Amino acid sequence: MLLGSLLTGIVVPMGGSVVVADVRPADQLCFSVPDGSPGEIAMFNLTPVNASSPGSGQLVPSDATAVPVASDVNFAPGTFDPNVAFARIGADGRVCFVNSVHGSVDLVADHLATFPPAVAAQPSGDGSVRVADTRIGLGGTTIGPLGRRCFTVTGSPNDIAFVNLTPVNATAPGSGQLVSSDTRTPGIASNVNFAPGTVDPNVAVARIGADRRVCFVNNNRVNVDLVADQVLTLDDTAVAPASPSAPTRLVDTRTGLGGNRLAPGATLCVTPGDRLGAPFEPGHLAVVNLTPVNASGPGFGQLTNSTSLGFPPSFSNVNFDVGTVDPNLAIATLDADGAFCFRNSEFSAVDLVADLVLVVRGARATGLLPLRIDTRDLGEVTATHCFTATRCIAAALPASIESTQVLFLSSSDGGRTWQHRSPVDAEQRFFGVRYEHIRCEPNGECLTFGRGRAGSSGLISRAYLSFDAGASWERAPVGGARDLHCPTATACVIVGEVYMAFVDQGVVSITNDRGRTWRSVDVPDTVDALDTVTCSSATECTAVDLHGAPHVIGTTDGWATASIT
Repeated sequence: MLLGSLLTGIVVPMGGSVVVADVRPADQLCFSVPDGSPGEIAMFNLTPVNASSPGSGQLVPSDATAVPVASDVNFAPGTFDPNVAFARIGADGRVCFVNSVHGSVDLVADHLATFPPAVAAQPSGDGSVRVADTRIGLGGTTIGPLGRRCFTVTGSPNDIAFVNLTPVNATAPGSGQLVSSDTRTPGIASNVNFAPGTVDPNVAVARIGADRRVCFVNNNRVNVDLVADQVLTLDDTAVAPASPSAPTRLVDTRTGLGGNRLAPGATLCVTPGDRLGAPFEPGHLAVVNLTPVNASGPGFGQLTNSTSLGFPPSFSNVNFDVGTVDPNLAIATLDADGAFCFRNSEFSAVDLVADLVLVVRGARATGLLPLRIDTRDLGEVTATHCFTATRCIAAALPASIESTQVLFLSSSDGGRTWQHRSPVDAEQRFFGVRYEHIRCEPNGECLTFGRGRAGSSGLISRAYLSFDAGASWERAPVGGARDLHCPTATACVIVGEVYMAFVDQGVVSITNDRGRTWRSVDVPDTVDALDTVTCSSATECTAVDLHGAPHVIGTTDGWATASIT
């Protein structure tokens, strides 16, 4: 089955406020990965919030044929537990979050990095693979104190296995870590922490041993069950020279290792190359397991680099509160100084335990403004249009001006459920464009356009096109587009206006390859703006200017020439 992206509970009036209820039980929320291509692996930080009941979710390719038996995140009412997830980008450029059947939940998803297929792959075409579940005897039974449980993973010896570990049914508080089957004496580190009643997953990383296995090592205090899903295999060649062979503790502010307890708003930077005796190259990605502990109150933290410290945080890697011990994997691009930095929020003091897991080369981290999907974030619906009895499209503003939330929606059931569609480009966040005009023809040709304010430079126009009834959107070649018509399957005409030298000027742009390339047409200077266009064939079209003195321009040669009629 091809996975969809349903959002129910959305009421879409003509303007006014709108509430996105959440991702409902068994629903799927799909979103484009702008810094990625089909076949590459996208890494996201997933934070489920506002859950109506206990449940789980996972990230999968948009073209997955079946949903794997696996999970990336677990949630319950009141929890706020992020975890990283990986998914191959589907043929349509998207990945999908699949909710379990148990309850509704809101999702915050931050795109962290992209791995090309030459260096990383998932264990199956559909995504993750469950490699252990001691509750049902898969991979053995309950793990006792000091227990060691090994399981086979996909990959060659010395490759790196990323495994999502979920400890459950613990008899007392404890911790555990993932190691190579070749490692007999694990170092001082941990990947997961647990206690009676907790269900807190975390992705752990270990080299694949000579027997193609990795092992979970329990501490000496507690019995615990383990659910383990392999989410990624990283090729050995992607590991930077001098990367640690096992997780290495670089920070523990409880003991003064690497720094002291972080006050609200404080930052702690560490240079792993100095600690390990070998520098890393700028552009390498540091993979770090973060565990905030002993928090004085609620807060969050972000892993970044020294260059980014001058910018406000745009996402978080860990969340904490009094008494919580919730680790999460995070990444940061190493700059010229070779350091990564943990930035505490301004709300509470906290101790930090940070283990350097490995350093990766050949992958791309997102920039200062990563794509964020936030189902809590849809603010005002600015335009809607139903072009058949069942098919509708809508445009909306985000609740926050800092958001990169998807702003286009489509419905195939008359507006009862809505689908998030491709995200607006990054410039949207700076201009706050209100898309107050949106429409589709019955054949699926769609156009939306609007205006926003670009700082001191005044108003700016933006327009987007869709040739598949709003399933995907692309930037229009004319920012002030006002109408679209496609007389054939490949030939289309856009008309509109552009603001030049303090006056509006009518514009025409044409394509003969269904939007892959566009060509501008010379329009008489007296035409202020063009509002509508109709074509009787690929060569004969008429465009009308309704601003000021009405003008009609036409062509009989496929826009080789255009004249006022």
